[in-house]
Amino acid sequence: MKATAIWTLVAVLAVPALEEGVCQNEVRILEKTYTGEIVEGPNWARTETFGFAAQAFIPNCEIWLSGEWVEPVRSPDGGGEYGVFIEKKADRVTVNGRTYVSLQDTTIQWYKDEPVPMSEKSLRSYAAEKFELEAIPHREIEGAYVVGGEVFLPGVPKAFKVEEKADSVIVTVQPKFFGEIDHILVEYKGQKVGYSLYKGPRPKAAQLNEQTLDAAFRNLVDACQPGRIVIKGRGYSQTYPLSEKEALVEALNLIPDLAVPDKPEPDGTPIYEPLEIHGYLFISPLIADFVNSYRRRGDQ
Repeated sequence: MKATAIWTLVAVLAVPALEEGVCQNEVRILEKTYTGEIVEGPNWARTETFGFAAQAFIPNCEIWLSGEWVEPVRSPDGGGEYGVFIEKKADRVTVNGRTYVSLQDTTIQWYKDEPVPMSEKSLRSYAAEKFELEAIPHREIEGAYVVGGEVFLPGVPKAFKVEEKADSVIVTVQPKFFGEIDHILVEYKGQKVGYSLYKGPRPKAAQLNEQTLDAAFRNLVDACQPGRIVIKGRGYSQTYPLSEKEALVEALNLIPDLAVPDKPEPDGTPIYEPLEIHGYLFISPLIADFVNSYRRRGDQ
């Protein structure tokens, strides 16, 4: 947490949220937004704002979100400073009143309480669920699993037949791969996806989505600092001193003209070759955001 950088506001029952109690050095809990049962599990994380709304104000800071400049706002405490005001609400995270991530955004695959029928799962997902249900830890070999009489040794890729799908995948057991939880890597046609073998209690969809909002809020708070310019979007986060604003803006404005498309992703998502402009290096996700922002302005 940044010293003297983050201003926060404490909400009191029957008292307006933006009351006089402004505290430095930490992000304070404001009000509870999720009241469901909290399931403790070792494969998912909580922070002090999990299940709560939160606010943070970073003075003397500017930010570009997804290729668009967000106008600074005045400090909510009435102090007169301008900067970045980040809010985590029940269903979204906003920056200076603009939505950064929202549970209503259909372009994001949010968690659902209704499980996907096995018949609709992809081969990798189907195989991973089947493996998890049938896997039994080996009695003698640490980190190994037995599935249908077949032994899967840790770190050794092995074919796993999925008779129901008339196909097979390659499974590699990864003991203590993440968060002290055993995982498997499921490979099909050259693409690998990791799946947890954790069999204990799991969080519900509302909790997982809340966790996503919490992580987005924390990520923004960590990225924003007084005296800095932040350029942020999905897949990238870059910061520069405010003293470089003129040169940086000039470089950002050149991105749409200098962007060179490369081979797109299989789903059609454009990929751009990295750009170095006036000493600033920009990667594909950032370039795509600025190109799309330029096109949107041209259509208006």
